[in-house]
Amino acid sequence: MAEVQHFAYGWVNPVVAYIMSVLGCLLGIMLATKAQARTGRRRVRLLIYASIAIGGTGVWQAHVIGLLGFAVPDSVVRYDPLPIAASLGIAIVVVGGGLFVAGFGSLHVWRLLVAGALLAEWIGAVDPARFRRAVGQLRTPVTPTGATAAVAAGQSALERNEELAALKLEVRRIGRGVVELRGWVPSRALRARAARAILAVPGIESVVNNVLVRGEDDEPPSAVIPINDRPA
Repeated sequence: MAEVQHFAYGWVNPVVAYIMSVLGCLLGIMLATKAQARTGRRRVRLLIYASIAIGGTGVWQAHVIGLLGFAVPDSVVRYDPLPIAASLGIAIVVVGGGLFVAGFGSLHVWRLLVAGALLAEWIGAVDPARFRRAVGQLRTPVTPTGATAAVAAGQSALERNEELAALKLEVRRIGRGVVELRGWVPSRALRARAARAILAVPGIESVVNNVLVRGEDDEPPSAVIPINDRPA
């Protein structure tokens, strides 16, 4: 299994996530406190605003910013927008449920206990292990070992062809599924044959063909006579 990097961008993601979480929760607490002095629809409206501030910004956005700091070397991490959007709705609804239990109606100890248990169970369940499992499901399973094997297989494909093997061409990996082919060949036909041999290897999707042709690419550039030096 490939290594999962938690801080691919250094301190940027955790610091930004922390700031957004603090600001979102602070705004939500201010709105929830203000709601206690209101009744009816005004209280409901302020509690909804507080739910969006805490659930959307304080909890959901902070976790998403942290999630964007995950990276898997030699792999592409992709995120499905539908589950991410659904998680935003769930965050707001769960936080809103806790705020409405605690803040709508007379304040009692049982309301605080129920609201605290609801929020603690949901927020506390979001742990790094779940994020690692999510990343493991969403990433394309390409490991450094697999990439090295693809390059080795490409080199072997060249060596199986007697004419190409004598040319000592070199295969280098430059990206996911992309390799570079380097060396010298006596003709363009051999240059194209080498590229076709590499593309036939499983795991290699594209070839950057930097093979040079003798007699064409090794010729010195033609001398250019400056206009002022040309005879009249």
